[in-house]
Amino acid sequence: MEASSALVAFGRTDQAVEEIAVNAVMAMLPRVPGVRATTSRGDERRMVITAAAGDDAEAIVGHNIDLSPSSAARLIRGEPITARDVPPEERSANTSAAKLGDLYSAPLLVHGKLTGLLMVTSDGRLPHAFEESFHTLTSHVALALEAVATAEELRRSEERFRSLVQNASDIITVVDLEGTIVYESPSVHRILGYDYEGLVGTPILDMMHPDDKQASITFFLEAAKTGEVTAPVRWRVRHADGSWRYVETIYKNLADDPNVGGMLLTTRDVTDRKDLEDQLAHRAFHDALTGLPNRSLFTDRVSHALARRVREPGRIAVLFLDVDDFKTVNDSLGHAAGDELLVAVAKRIDECLRGGDTAARLGGDEFAILLEDVIDPGEAAGVADRVLEALRPPFDVDGKRTFVYASIGIAQSAGTPGERAEELLRNADVAMYIAKRRGKGGHEFFEPDMHLAALQRLELKAELEQALERDEFVIHYQPAVDLASGKITAVEALVRWNHATRGLVPPLDFIPLAEETGLIVPIGGWVLREACRQAREWQLAHRSDTPLSVGVNLSGRQLQDSSVVGEVKAALEASQLPPSSLILEITETVLLQDAEAAAATLSELKKLGVQLAIDDFGTGYSSLGYLDRFPVDIVKIAKPFIDGVAHGPDESAVAAAMITLGGTLGLKTVAEGIEDADQLAELRALACDQGQGFYLARPVAAGDVSALLAAGELPASA
Repeated sequence: MEASSALVAFGRTDQAVEEIAVNAVMAMLPRVPGVRATTSRGDERRMVITAAAGDDAEAIVGHNIDLSPSSAARLIRGEPITARDVPPEERSANTSAAKLGDLYSAPLLVHGKLTGLLMVTSDGRLPHAFEESFHTLTSHVALALEAVATAEELRRSEERFRSLVQNASDIITVVDLEGTIVYESPSVHRILGYDYEGLVGTPILDMMHPDDKQASITFFLEAAKTGEVTAPVRWRVRHADGSWRYVETIYKNLADDPNVGGMLLTTRDVTDRKDLEDQLAHRAFHDALTGLPNRSLFTDRVSHALARRVREPGRIAVLFLDVDDFKTVNDSLGHAAGDELLVAVAKRIDECLRGGDTAARLGGDEFAILLEDVIDPGEAAGVADRVLEALRPPFDVDGKRTFVYASIGIAQSAGTPGERAEELLRNADVAMYIAKRRGKGGHEFFEPDMHLAALQRLELKAELEQALERDEFVIHYQPAVDLASGKITAVEALVRWNHATRGLVPPLDFIPLAEETGLIVPIGGWVLREACRQAREWQLAHRSDTPLSVGVNLSGRQLQDSSVVGEVKAALEASQLPPSSLILEITETVLLQDAEAAAATLSELKKLGVQLAIDDFGTGYSSLGYLDRFPVDIVKIAKPFIDGVAHGPDESAVAAAMITLGGTLGLKTVAEGIEDADQLAELRALACDQGQGFYLARPVAAGDVSALLAAGELPASA
């Protein structure tokens, strides 16, 4: 019994228990020859002797004991095995049992599982009374081993818990009901940089951001009323380095739990997630290219500004800005250069505004500006002028100087309830299109009647898209005469839209719209083919030493189109018109938008044998010396420079200089917009080559041109 007590009191490890057990067995036995006491550990298939006492004790430690299925079954049931229970065949097969005189073996069951044997063997017979004491000792050994196993399991569990807490990605904190930290997990050092022991005894509010303290107190008090786990709440807490970190915390009131005795807080650092959320939110409401607010954020800010204006004095204004001819930059320099230009434009716009104003990119080349607290409409006009002036200096894009012009529409709020941001933005958009139609590079205020005009324009656009399919376009031709002889030498093809219900639509009403939508490309292609066909027909019907030429306007969109050279070649081949009889007219402003690309395309066209003319020369403010970059043959002097001819030397000086320098450069000069006989006479005196204008002949239908060609010359030109 003393040995049994020792097993319970001192059984710190399996080995200590087993050594006490075998010694206790030996102390219980009288002197019997060859007696041995052993403990074995293993499972129901094989045991290994781990401790021994008695004869040859050291020699047998480590020997195997193989259990038969029947023996294992008895041991698992807790039944001992004696020598008489071992069959002869097992004795002969098992070296450990072969020489037995007597044997008593009892199972060691730990948590109901066979884990070992306590066994006594001898060369002689064991006392019968020994069995009862041995059985009692075996039970105490099993209990001691079970205690050791339980203690080990508890130790491992504690170590596992300690490791999990110390290496957790979350901070585990316990605070008392006064908000004082009573426990802090070591993970706080890794996450927030604090010594966890140093935080114990400090108020948790000391770590909170000042703006979050009141909300955290309120939440803490509410959480203390319930034993449920709260939903995560987000705070800012101070890092040991002084920075603020965003964390999410869940609470559970465990004040009644004696193992905790307070509020359990589990805290996770979510700063990186918060930064990502902020980035995603910024991307959702800002333009990725320029960094300006996008349409969604701009509309929201206009809505809030309108709501405030109902309660406060002042009005708001929205400016809608569109970069004129931006597609030309994209098509000629590439989209990367176009993006670079948009970024630079956005920067200049933003620099023109006050701190409380908002600039946004709505998409493409469209920008918007929100002005608040506008008392006088002149303030909005002043901002528009500043923006246009800021855009006037050239931009350096991809190493090239690029000029940018813009059109701005302005819409002001009425300051009445019910106004909508979308409506204000739409009104500014409408006003912008009016500004664009009135010459670009300016601004216009929205007027109510503009909305009707915008609807009509939208309807006109839809009809324009179907006009080619319906064969509604016709060409009128305006003759040009040789000023020396008065003979008709060329006609200019001018497209007209013969609308089914509107009649002839003025060119200014649909040509800009066709340019804007890109429809000018298919329309221009049709004009080219039809004019070449008609000119060849006239040449065959009215033969002359100087075959009639036909001039066809080439728009900026067409000049940028990669298929333009092929289209011109195909039109010449289909009509059999001699290439030298086709004059392709390009406005000076189109050439100046991207001089290098234009020069390359014009060179390819020139190889076809056509003539090239610069239309409206002088309106682009370039010099005649600039023309040596382009393979042009003809300069058509713009009407404003012809208007002053015959009104005195000063008024005629510019036209005279153009005619003289044109001749010096080997270019044919054509005067546009001749409106009276005095102008005609003066131009002849200045040795201008050709003339064109209402005084000589207005544009006429193809059928009327035949009669003029038959006459040979125009009456006014004689």
